[in-house]
Amino acid sequence: MKSKRVFMLLPASVAASLTLVGTVAQAHSPVFSCSKGAQGSITCTGGFSDGSSAAGAAIRIVNMQDKVLVQAKLDAQGRYTFTPPAEGS
Repeated sequence: MKSKRVFMLLPASVAASLTLVGTVAQAHSPVFSCSKGAQGSITCTGGFSDGSSAAGAAIRIVNMQDKVLVQAKLDAQGRYTFTPPAEGS
């Protein structure tokens, strides 16, 4: 199975890496977006270009030096919410 990896820059020099593995990932492009929420939290949502959810997909939150800060999975709605680390982490 081929995996897809998506990176995006986030506030506080944090990047999110979404790894989507499976046959669906081969047929459709991954879509991953993040937005700032209440009290400085960030909520990221993952899915596929056909509109299907990426619920349960593994994600990694990494800093600009590619150091893994958090490993998690998207919830049943294809979302993950976290508080970014302090600048320079």
